[in-house]
Amino acid sequence: MKRTYGLIYLLLIGLTAQAQQKQTITVEDIFLKGTFAQRTVTGVNWMKDGRYYTSILEKDGTTSVVKYDVTTGNVVETLLNVNQLLQGNQAGLKDFDGYELSPDETKMLLSSGTQGIYRHSTKADHFIYDLRSKGLRKLSSGGKQSYATFSPDGSKVAFARDNNLFLVDLTSGSEKPVTTDGKFNEIIHGSTDWVYEEEFAFAKAFEWSPDGKKIAFWTFDERKVPEYNMQVWGSLYPKDYRFKYPKAGEPNSVVKISVYHLDKGETVQLDIGNEPDMYIPRINWTADANVLSIRRMNRLQNRLDIIHVNAATGTASTVLTEKSDKYVDLELTDDLDVLIQREGIYSFQ
Repeated sequence: MKRTYGLIYLLLIGLTAQAQQKQTITVEDIFLKGTFAQRTVTGVNWMKDGRYYTSILEKDGTTSVVKYDVTTGNVVETLLNVNQLLQGNQAGLKDFDGYELSPDETKMLLSSGTQGIYRHSTKADHFIYDLRSKGLRKLSSGGKQSYATFSPDGSKVAFARDNNLFLVDLTSGSEKPVTTDGKFNEIIHGSTDWVYEEEFAFAKAFEWSPDGKKIAFWTFDERKVPEYNMQVWGSLYPKDYRFKYPKAGEPNSVVKISVYHLDKGETVQLDIGNEPDMYIPRINWTADANVLSIRRMNRLQNRLDIIHVNAATGTASTVLTEKSDKYVDLELTDDLDVLIQREGIYSFQ
């Protein structure tokens, strides 16, 4: 036994001496220098044809949005020189922190001064840059916008602001409210409440239809949800912040799903059932631009219904139900696609 301990002791001494010959690991290596960070590729935005992608390039003090050829890895075009755009533009753009190409790849939606709200929610000033005319204009002058999103044909942008949903026609520049009764701590349109953002990991609560003629959106009525107050620090004296926060067993927001029809300017409320204490954690348009697929769960989250709703009439039918005596995992349905729809029969993947 003594001999065994002696061998272990010698082995430890040898390992210690070997470790001392290696470079010392510092806090800077872990948190600042990225010495042990894995190699990865970020900021790749694929273009429609699959051969090219765009990314932000910072070189020689210049920030640009450039187009790469994936077959060679070379830059083939500079779509936007950010430094030049920021100098003397008349639209009021002062900084740049993100971009998105329109579906037809003729315009670019730029975000500026992005501010975080909760875990996933943000708001920012957005600008439209025309890649052909090189023109730049502000999306809206009514305040920062959340989740600005191009329509499928790139002719319009929808966004949420101050608990309401808005629509901008990029041809005329006109801005139109889709909803008008949104109010902080009462009614929310087009953005999620705190529970959905925290529990279901999303904040944008609207979706364009594939044909660009409709927008489906959530409405949260949180008037019966108890308030929670907290102190927000940042200045000499803290500010009192109050928001709706349901603890276990307390009332949740009552949720509705509606579809706004752009051609008629009308909103149709969809039939999602009569149970007031339920979740609608996901909606997806099907290949049929008149059918919205909705996932509905009970509060215990041990039952999941997939219902398909006619966007014109609001009528619904349940096409699939999953139950468990414990818990149904919503994330397992996040890649669900409807493959075939024939005579009311659906085939899922």
